[in-house]
Amino acid sequence: SAVTTISGTVAEINAAIAAGTAPTNYNTTLSAGTEVATDITTLAGADGTGTVDLSAVTTITGTVAEINAAIAAGTAPTNYNTTLSAGTEAATDITTLAAADGTGAINAAAVTAITGTAAEIAAAVTAMGTTPTDFDTTLGAGVTVAATDITTIAAGDGTGTVDLSAVTTITGTVTEITAAIAAGTAPTNYSTTLSA
Repeated sequence: SAVTTISGTVAEINAAIAAGTAPTNYNTTLSAGTEVATDITTLAGADGTGTVDLSAVTTITGTVAEINAAIAAGTAPTNYNTTLSAGTEAATDITTLAAADGTGAINAAAVTAITGTAAEIAAAVTAMGTTPTDFDTTLGAGVTVAATDITTIAAGDGTGTVDLSAVTTITGTVTEITAAIAAGTAPTNYSTTLSA
């Protein structure tokens, strides 16, 4: 119980703690490799006043919210990859994660839906290292979207669809707007604003 620091993977540290009388407060230093985000936060919640050094971790898996909580729970790695769980993610959360992971890459292959504006979703698609196999996007009613954002989403959504039937205005060149309309479910009535 006088131990102050334990190093290893989360699984190894948990096994060590379970093998004897655990210290009340202890620091942990995680080994290089892949860790599950929720395992890191569980460890941080059990170490008393100790800290978790995850600076050597190379990949963290989970939802964006779980990964952010894990990063906040200790000393974050400078560069790390992330593998997102299946489910829905907000586009802005993905781009925020991409901005914080150094030279790391986001594997979003399991994500099934991305929410946000056309510009936010297009930015998220661009920010991913690995895009989902397929995801559907429904753009909001009464909105103006850039044609190139629509085609960026369509190019990255695998077998998914882009529903722009509620869009009221599309901006861009004639060629860009034509490509955007062809890329998804077109609105019945819409205005266009042509680029200079």
